[in-house]
Amino acid sequence: MNAQIENVLTKNHRASGLQTAEFSRILLIKPSALGDVVHTIPVLVKLRARYPRARIDWLITPENAEVVRHHPALSNVVLFARRDFSKRGRRWGAMLAFFELLKQ
Repeated sequence: MNAQIENVLTKNHRASGLQTAEFSRILLIKPSALGDVVHTIPVLVKLRARYPRARIDWLITPENAEVVRHHPALSNVVLFARRDFSKRGRRWGAMLAFFELLKQ
């Protein structure tokens, strides 16, 4: 998997113009699956190296937030309560809150 990440962040971005692009805000979206979260940490490190001034946030479930919360390459943790999307009465409220969060 790390080889795939390296390929995306080095070779492929040259062709797509990302090499010269500057981003001020980046949101990693990997809310759950602890193993996937751990394997995504190298992406965070590469993004921070490439975009040192960008705000890099991570959308993640509360259960996995502590794994990345204090990582030096991360600006902020955005909690995503997946259970709110599965409950009928809360679904619309959760969606509206999520869209408001994305506007920030």
